[in-house]
Amino acid sequence: MDVQEFIRRRELLNKKKEAAIPLPDGYTLGEYFLFDGSICSFGFNVTLPVTFEIVIEPEISSSWKNFLGHNSSSCIGVYGNKAASTKGWKQSSKSFFQANTPATVTGTIKNSSTDGITYFVNGEDTGIVVPYDRGQIFVGHNTQYGYPFKGNVYYLKVFKNGQLVNFVVPCFDSNNSAIAYDVVTKSVISASFGTIKVI
Repeated sequence: MDVQEFIRRRELLNKKKEAAIPLPDGYTLGEYFLFDGSICSFGFNVTLPVTFEIVIEPEISSSWKNFLGHNSSSCIGVYGNKAASTKGWKQSSKSFFQANTPATVTGTIKNSSTDGITYFVNGEDTGIVVPYDRGQIFVGHNTQYGYPFKGNVYYLKVFKNGQLVNFVVPCFDSNNSAIAYDVVTKSVISASFGTIKVI
């Protein structure tokens, strides 16, 4: 596929997304959140247990990168092309990610000292299980202690009892500022650390 055809298909995809996702007047839908390896996160409170769906495209490199959770001991992430967690420095026995390829990550988050977060990639169990005890979810990495995510995040969905309660998408507001917008709660999610970047 040549560059012009790639651009045309991406523009068509964005138009379809905009038609399906209601946004406030003056807002436009971005393609993804860009995490460049600097400290950056955004998040919100939740009532556990919940299930989640997040589409990510991580950079494949030999470093730990957290993309969802609460802190350095309660996050799921990637290490190279494997599923990982910084709790106990766990990594999957097989590869789950490919370069330049978005992956759908799903799982459950509950208040548990053993199996707080379960972690699936494209429907396949990674074997990564993480303790969790916080009523909050953050995308990216929300502390200054390392392991920030590097790659793209396309959206985050959170479900409670099977009902969609949060649907966070990359947007530009009426001032053309990059924001995280929750379609369900109709609210802007502010950055906890760093600056939100949208492409």
